[in-house]
Amino acid sequence: MKIEEIIKRCVELEMVHANNCPAYNKGEMTGCNCYVQMTLNNLLEIEEALEKSVVLQSHYADLLNMHDGGERIIFKSVEEWMNRLKKLRSESSDS
Repeated sequence: MKIEEIIKRCVELEMVHANNCPAYNKGEMTGCNCYVQMTLNNLLEIEEALEKSVVLQSHYADLLNMHDGGERIIFKSVEEWMNRLKKLRSESSDS
């Protein structure tokens, strides 16, 4: 996920939060961002974890391919992995 997408999602979540935050609704805060900041931090942590996961998956795929001559996919980036996931989801919804 690119940072622009994360920021866009945080803005969307801020609107949801604004509708549910008592302080925001009472006019005590002009721009309550407590939920948005928490969400942004969570999304950044999830993105970092996914990057590390893709690196590990690719490493093990490479090792297994060397071991048994398989043809497992070795992803070069999170974007490649996400594109593959989208393709698989699209194929399964077409069935």
